[in-house]
Amino acid sequence: MYGFGSKKSLIEGFASTALAEHSVVVINGYLQSINIKQVIIALAEILWEQLKLKRKVSSGSLPKVQQPFSSRSMDDLLVFLDGPEMDEKDSFICVVVNNIDGPGLRDTETQQYLARLASCSYIRVVASIDHVNAPLLSTSMLRRLGIEVDNILEFQLLISVFFLAGCALGVINSLLERNAEIISIVEHFMFSLWDKKMVHAQFNWYWYHVPTFAPYKVEGLFLPLILAHGSSKQSAKTALIVLQSLTPNAQNVFRILAEYQLSHPDDEGMAIDNLYSISRERFLVSSQVTLNAHLTEFKDHELVKTKRHSDGQDCLYIPLTKEGLEKLLSEIS
Repeated sequence: MYGFGSKKSLIEGFASTALAEHSVVVINGYLQSINIKQVIIALAEILWEQLKLKRKVSSGSLPKVQQPFSSRSMDDLLVFLDGPEMDEKDSFICVVVNNIDGPGLRDTETQQYLARLASCSYIRVVASIDHVNAPLLSTSMLRRLGIEVDNILEFQLLISVFFLAGCALGVINSLLERNAEIISIVEHFMFSLWDKKMVHAQFNWYWYHVPTFAPYKVEGLFLPLILAHGSSKQSAKTALIVLQSLTPNAQNVFRILAEYQLSHPDDEGMAIDNLYSISRERFLVSSQVTLNAHLTEFKDHELVKTKRHSDGQDCLYIPLTKEGLEKLLSEIS
């Protein structure tokens, strides 16, 4: 999906409705740093559980896990996600990527892994493109992509107008009429990172122009977002905006942690095992993998931090003052 305005609500709304019967993993590319291997490990773990749960094949014929997914190489993980053990039409995992061109995903290696991931039989990818400061193509780059233009300066200007003034639909339509190559440029928006194989054979995108004109409320927070900085009032407000963008279950898991922190002010934090037990009892998570996905979301948004307890356990805490945390809980009630 491309076009002027934030597409976060649109793409996540699609995932929560059209993909409600499937496993969905959300990657927020607008974050400053993302560990793509951890994402792929999480996908492999979800698929493994899914394969066992579906029981479309006997347990004896399931692939044997020789070692934990966390210790496997990226190649091994991707081979597993592309495995032949079950009919790919029967089940798949959908990866929803907000800002696939964002700072956390923009390096060449990460994009190559995403392209390989998209080509796996058990994976479907839905993504949005939002980075308006796309680098302009040189003549050699254009020709390498198979796009011929007579006036490179005019063409680059048209590209700039297309992305920076995307709200002017009449302008866009006239540009499309004058330059059919613009369509190819949209497909090659990530030209500095995607080659022909990635575009046509691996990602194999269906393109949708969806100018929402919505403000980049959440995406704009991460430049970067640090709750520990700023006033308590402002920090709580920032955290509220982020929480409102998460699922109800994720919000309720966060609430458990917040309420624990308020009722145990002298503790160093809440043990992860304790959080998992309570969350499972309340049917907010079905497995440790689900909880880990929520915790990754919290940590990426810097809503939650980890510290080592005196007994050696890792504990979770929210970097907000008591007043800020109380205000936040009242807002999300």
